[in-house]
Amino acid sequence: MTTIGKLFCVAGIALAAVGIGSNVEAVVLSTSPVHADSGQSSHSCLIVNKSATILPTVKAELVGSDGTVILVDTYTNMGPGTSRELHGSTISGFATCRFTLPLQSVGKVRANISVFRDAGAYFETLAFDIAR
Repeated sequence: MTTIGKLFCVAGIALAAVGIGSNVEAVVLSTSPVHADSGQSSHSCLIVNKSATILPTVKAELVGSDGTVILVDTYTNMGPGTSRELHGSTISGFATCRFTLPLQSVGKVRANISVFRDAGAYFETLAFDIAR
């Protein structure tokens, strides 16, 4: 099997594991890395369904600076106007958020990463980036 053939095979397996069939095209949206200090601030990956239709499947991952997936969750049947958060309160250092969704869902979401801290009476955002 050629290298390209192996890559397509691995991609199909990965999509099937997410719940997106191998015959459905998917897209990955990612953020830039932002820094948090464990105990002082927290990473948060947020995705919002801004459409009037249900999103079938969205996979959210918090990825460390070395490429290791720190946290992962798969959301199914996200209703219109709903949001989901993947929150990493004990992660220190740089991290990014990665969102995998069916190609037809791309224009239907807004996704980002933020680093925030609990300031007592409110949460203060320290860093923010939009998934592209």
